[in-house]
Amino acid sequence: MSTTEASITIPKLQGEPAEKKMVGRSVKPRKDVPLLKGAGIFTDDIKLPDMLYAAFVRSPYAHAKIKKVDASRALQLEGVVCVMTGREAARQLVSWMNKPGLRTPERLSLAKEKVRYVGEPVAAVAASSRAIAEDAVELVEVEYEPLPAVVDAERALEPEAPLLYEDWGDNVIYREEFRSGGTEMAFKEADLVVSERLVSHRYSPTPIETRAMLADYDKEKDTLQVWASTQFPHVLRTFLAQVLDYPENRIRVVAPNVGGGFGIKSAVFQDEVSVVILSIKLGRPVKWYENRNEHMLTAGHERQQVHYIDCAVKKDGTLLAVRDRIVADFGVSGTFWTEVQPAMLTAASLPGPYKLRNYDFDLMCVVTNKAPCGPHRGFGRPVAAYVIERMMDIIARKLEMRPEEIRLKNMIDVKDMPWTTPIGVLYDTGNYKDVLNRTLTISNYHELRKEQARLRKEGKTLGLGLATYVEYTAPGSSRLQGPLGWFVGGWESCRLTADPSGKVTAQ
Repeated sequence: MSTTEASITIPKLQGEPAEKKMVGRSVKPRKDVPLLKGAGIFTDDIKLPDMLYAAFVRSPYAHAKIKKVDASRALQLEGVVCVMTGREAARQLVSWMNKPGLRTPERLSLAKEKVRYVGEPVAAVAASSRAIAEDAVELVEVEYEPLPAVVDAERALEPEAPLLYEDWGDNVIYREEFRSGGTEMAFKEADLVVSERLVSHRYSPTPIETRAMLADYDKEKDTLQVWASTQFPHVLRTFLAQVLDYPENRIRVVAPNVGGGFGIKSAVFQDEVSVVILSIKLGRPVKWYENRNEHMLTAGHERQQVHYIDCAVKKDGTLLAVRDRIVADFGVSGTFWTEVQPAMLTAASLPGPYKLRNYDFDLMCVVTNKAPCGPHRGFGRPVAAYVIERMMDIIARKLEMRPEEIRLKNMIDVKDMPWTTPIGVLYDTGNYKDVLNRTLTISNYHELRKEQARLRKEGKTLGLGLATYVEYTAPGSSRLQGPLGWFVGGWESCRLTADPSGKVTAQ
């Protein structure tokens, strides 16, 4: 028994079965040993005969027209096989969202006439080694005409802001509003209105293994095999078939060991598609793995939002209503498959575990001259938790209440389940108050508060935070095709086999 197991008695939740469950048990890992021994096989470990390596010419400008691409010097370098530009081979990356009001931006595998963010791929080089490919990148000459850039979402909403997509007339890729009906009256009845401007900064996911892709097109068999560091091999297969207009049954996608995904490896980016196009064009295997600089620069940033939020409360701490105006920075666009869903889920998740009946929001998803916004751990929901939990702390301080006190007062009770939030999200079950009380007990929260007060008298500070979070996941086809506007449904499959001994195997 571990020290933790020996020293902590975990209070039982109401209704928790007496028999021991998997949660809380120490389970022996099944897949770790090969990885710990260094025997894992990752995409970059795979080497095929006659294989080429790819590298990308990337834009140094946040916004510019491409006047000319001259690859003549690069092609003279020994070992360089091809330099591919957008004007000869660019493909539009598809979207699976059909949400009314959602605009479809230009999203090419290689920029053709214009670049919109620093790091956008302009040309792809294929060479006999990665070093030669990277040397050749330095020899490709691109003539740009710099354009004014906008890198702040609120500035991008101004009438005179530079436009990323001129035919739109503004920089709004999607907007949505919701009114619950009773919010205005609730604010009139409030004893206190608390208003704040809360900012969530831009993040970049940082898996240990960066993105990697190896494509092998067989001309004789007319088949395509792809090894990728991906979370969604089957989705990647369908996506490539649609982008390349190539039969899906002739594509095989293999996901070897993946050195971390964190959401970003469920998206598909411009450079990854270009690797596949290079292989088809040359009829040879082509591999690319990004360096850390490329990853930090281009691989799907997320969570950059500004919230102008108002909360209406009674003197006893009862939360009556919330209004929120959200400005979400999506860079040049969302990524396939998530598009603007992270911000939509921020708006949907903001009520959290609280008995909130009146909630209005205005959501503005804005494009700026920055890298695309992609999925990242929590997928928009952590921002919602940050905003509502920060407001709970501020309200508690103004009303001279304890942080846990105001949360317990406003949490949905077990007897209120199932609970439907103002925007229609169903919470089928949940013991939120019991979970919070259990957490306070396990953490010795009240003793920590006493220690915090004691240290403060000595001139020392001890941070002690408290936050709650409700996460709803695995939406069915009705929700994907309805509120989220997907062209495709959501499903999972399972294969069950039984052998003569009666053993059943689930895959």
